[in-house]
Amino acid sequence: MPRFFVEKITHPAVLSPEESRHALRALRLAPGQSSPDVLPRAGAMTWPRAMPVEACAAVARFLVAHTACRTVVDPFCGLGTMLAVANAYGLDAVGVEQSPKRAERARGLIVEVDGG
Repeated sequence: MPRFFVEKITHPAVLSPEESRHALRALRLAPGQSSPDVLPRAGAMTWPRAMPVEACAAVARFLVAHTACRTVVDPFCGLGTMLAVANAYGLDAVGVEQSPKRAERARGLIVEVDGG
């Protein structure tokens, strides 16, 4: 049986639909600042079902450049590609993985990224 750590949140940040729409509009970038919808190269994959490193790096670069977010949460982290890339960009990262073997491998994963 998998074990999970759950922390009780006493004051959840719940936005109304209007507040959500406003927050999403605030994240829209000018056309010259936006990233392509399709990445020209996905980058290395740490395992067959992993998110490619370059895709993770695009997310991390966006978070660093355009948001106040400094913690990435990956609820199905697998071997931890997104977590390792987030760390390479100076972000904190929290991952959840059901498989103890994959969770252990995720703890030790280090990836190299350009500009991180």
